[in-house]
Amino acid sequence: MGEYGGIQCQTPDLRAATLYAALTDADRLENQAAATRVLAASDWAEHLTTGPRPRGRDRDWMTRYAASEVAAALSCSARIAQNYIGIGTALRYRLPLVRAAFQAGDIDYRRVEAIWRATTNTPQNLLTAIEPQIVSAARTLPPGKLGTEIERLIITTDPAFAAARRRCHHSERHVNRHGFSAAPV
Repeated sequence: MGEYGGIQCQTPDLRAATLYAALTDADRLENQAAATRVLAASDWAEHLTTGPRPRGRDRDWMTRYAASEVAAALSCSARIAQNYIGIGTALRYRLPLVRAAFQAGDIDYRRVEAIWRATTNTPQNLLTAIEPQIVSAARTLPPGKLGTEIERLIITTDPAFAAARRRCHHSERHVNRHGFSAAPV
């Protein structure tokens, strides 16, 4: 059998334990590096947008400029850079427990992004109440189910806010039928 297949892998040995430890250590280091990248992107964007502005430039222009600078530095798209900036800002000012877990390497970027998306526009007092449960869920759930769990936590903790948020999302939905206005729906 091959080096990684067959009977050799069925018996636990020191090599398998060493390989497993190396794999989990590499994953933790990758998560820590992602946290560093996101927080550094946010810091750089904050530095660029809080300094003196060129004449005639507004805050929106400066925000787009910062995103393009981050995108150039990281060789990524402006949209990804905007996500990094938004996530880093949320970690710094709104989600300290998620930030600590991310920096420790306990949760990965995809889960942090799911948390950021699910908690955008959520009041700080509600976030503070549910953040420990969010971090606990992030350690075990995949990103899609994590978003659903965060929605469940928001609904059970503050049903009034959840209902208002749902009404707001519902009112923002637009259906365009492109030429089928007379057709029954």
